[in-house]
Amino acid sequence: MPDTSSSSIPRLTLTVNEAAASLGVSSRLLWGRIYDGKIAVTRVGARVLIRVADLEALLEDGRDLTGEPRFRRPKRITAGDIPSMGL
Repeated sequence: MPDTSSSSIPRLTLTVNEAAASLGVSSRLLWGRIYDGKIAVTRVGARVLIRVADLEALLEDGRDLTGEPRFRRPKRITAGDIPSMGL
């Protein structure tokens, strides 16, 4: 008989709480992104599941959960950006 324990079968989905723990964020933040449509979910009965591949893609995209770039470069200031003092 094949071994069907959870340790031998890779998980394709996580619950919202599991996904939040794996990302190091609160489940409340994750629920907010789900309601905003930033994270897709699959419903199986009453369970709400997030695909592991979707979480990996979210991280590889280079954006944080707010949709903003993870790292912003400071705006380069040129001489034309500095207002003249009228001297």
